[in-house]
Amino acid sequence: MTELKEDVIDYEEIVNQIYRQEMNRTHEFNLMLVGLSGIGKSSLVRSLFQGLIKPKEVDGGPRLNEYREIIEENGVRLRLGCIETSNFESHDKKLYTECIEDRLKKFFVTQLRNPNSNIEDTRVHCCLYLIPAHAKMRLRDEDIECMKALQEIVNIIPILSKSDILNPSQRAKFKEIISSDLKRHGIKYFAFNYDEKEDEDRAKIVKQEAERFPFAVVSADEPTIENNRTRWIRKTGTGTVDIFDKEFDFDALSRLLIRHCMINLIDSTHVKHYARYKSQLYKKFREEGPEVLRAIGLEEHEVFRIERWSKGDRRPLNELRKEMEEDLRLLRARLEKLRANNSTQAQSPSKLHKPEITRPKPPILHEKPEYLKTRVSEFYRGN
Repeated sequence: MTELKEDVIDYEEIVNQIYRQEMNRTHEFNLMLVGLSGIGKSSLVRSLFQGLIKPKEVDGGPRLNEYREIIEENGVRLRLGCIETSNFESHDKKLYTECIEDRLKKFFVTQLRNPNSNIEDTRVHCCLYLIPAHAKMRLRDEDIECMKALQEIVNIIPILSKSDILNPSQRAKFKEIISSDLKRHGIKYFAFNYDEKEDEDRAKIVKQEAERFPFAVVSADEPTIENNRTRWIRKTGTGTVDIFDKEFDFDALSRLLIRHCMINLIDSTHVKHYARYKSQLYKKFREEGPEVLRAIGLEEHEVFRIERWSKGDRRPLNELRKEMEEDLRLLRARLEKLRANNSTQAQSPSKLHKPEITRPKPPILHEKPEYLKTRVSEFYRGN
């Protein structure tokens, strides 16, 4: 006897549809590395992405060094953007914050003009803040002030860079001091986590690796081939160090940043930092007026649309456009009428209206005067 098969709706295929859709698009991730000159920013980028992206070499004074690359792995394309603080001997927190806020502003304007399209995302999703491993074993005032300025506009991950110059006990002590200073000064950094409902095993791994924060890392400029294996080795004055050695935290940082929580950083940027930027922009607009929106590059019709929205007018854009076009048509008709009247008066000045002068009418005579009576009598006698 043939077994009857139950009816299947196949709505579970939506997962495969999403998968195919995501495989066909280019994902975007933008990373900012903040640190003083010579602290190992470029080496860290090369090590994190296994040499697939090559930092630009810059000369001259301090500047923000930007470079982008599309990298691909197993059919997944990632447009990776990096911003490095190159040749800085002291931090310029104003320059850093302006760079991040300009990208939030650019995304806001682009999204407003193209709400239904897949626009390029240049927002900074993560800021790796590199702390030098120095003898004072504490966060400098400059680092504290800089991280305070950045914490409200970007996801910060403090990192102890070039930590191989410290011995294991010094590294452990410095990491405790960094955690204590961050807490004491109220600096909000990105906390790695993973929802257990999505993947319980992965959530445990993320929790375990996140406990190694703050991450003490070492990095290398290029890979080395040993026994037919690719290894990333940092050369020092006293020997060599494998950057994936369990003595350091580079492997934990790499897995958390790329393998486990990259999408969390992107979502946090949109839901937290970008949402806060828009909220502050609209608040400033309500307090100071439309000049705030014009200052970020919006055109008049865009400012008008936001003003209507702020007053509770949520009609679709096509309806607002029709109304604006009708208002414009009426204004043009009135303007043409005024121009026609002015042209007629200019061509015939002699036909200009002149006011009439009214004179009083003489009174009506009801009786004939005496001299008229005499003239009439003479007229009849002569006949």
